[in-house]
Amino acid sequence: MIEETEQVYELQMEKLQKLEEKNRQLRVMVEQDWLTGIYNRGTIELKINQQLQMYQKGALFVLDVDHFKQINDQYGHICGDVALKKIAAVLKKITYKNGSAGRVGGDEFVIFYPEADDESFIEEKRKEIRSLLKQIQVTDGASIYVSICGCMYRPNDDYISMFRRADALLVKEKHIRRRLDGEHVYNDIYMSENLLVDIELIRKELREQEIIPGAFCQDYHSFQNIYRFIERRMSRIQGEAGLILFTLMNPKGAYPSFEQQEQCMFALKRIIQSSLRLGDVFTQYSSFQFLVMALDTKEEGIQCIIDRIQKAFAQNACLKDKMLLHHDFPLEAVHTHVAR
Repeated sequence: MIEETEQVYELQMEKLQKLEEKNRQLRVMVEQDWLTGIYNRGTIELKINQQLQMYQKGALFVLDVDHFKQINDQYGHICGDVALKKIAAVLKKITYKNGSAGRVGGDEFVIFYPEADDESFIEEKRKEIRSLLKQIQVTDGASIYVSICGCMYRPNDDYISMFRRADALLVKEKHIRRRLDGEHVYNDIYMSENLLVDIELIRKELREQEIIPGAFCQDYHSFQNIYRFIERRMSRIQGEAGLILFTLMNPKGAYPSFEQQEQCMFALKRIIQSSLRLGDVFTQYSSFQFLVMALDTKEEGIQCIIDRIQKAFAQNACLKDKMLLHHDFPLEAVHTHVAR
């Protein structure tokens, strides 16, 4: 009888422990931000209000990530999420035992130090947090930059009043940093750092990610814009350029059949790409034609390009005896003189 009672007691205790663990997990889910693991918006407000009532002092900081949308656009939302997690990990580490950190928006965070009671603490902590977060690498060597402002507790403050004060300072700082002074220099050196980051991100975005040897293959619309740009450039800088139109035909002098086009055009594209220089441009003009623009090349140089492509074409097993390659040169040299 005693053994049965002990077994029942152990089963009840096991059920109770499981229930307590489940409740603990539910509390965590309710309190924590789903992505970063730190407090969510509702919980951080509750925690800070409790600490304000207890200590009647403290410093609250509001921070957000500069150009966070650019991080998502440039590197993807997964990379952006990883950056937010890294930020949260740093903030959690530096809030000490009694401090609190929470995520209150997409890239906006709150930190509270309940024992701070000196105005000098604000600036010192700002520099420390900014420096630590700057060490976070997003990817490809790109660092995190944040805007951060804080305020000290005033009598009768609660979370909302302190947040509004710190957030207003943050907005003001951003406006100041965006404004140029009379000498066209930003008032905050930190903004200059951000500008350098912006320029570097733009360079990476514009730069060709994977340079394929040979000519630069573009869609027709892009080719057209490049041609027009070269026309404008030639109006003020003397140079040489020309166009070549390559056309595939079968031995009977007709255009390739639909079945032949895909394979033959793919083979010809590879020939043209490998036969031209890195600075030349070409595009598929029709289902059986390629248009080539050779830059900084005189007529004899263009003829060499044609001979090179014709030779490679004749040696290609997929095309030999099945297709003929015709060319028209020059369609029109890019020597446009715009009236000034």
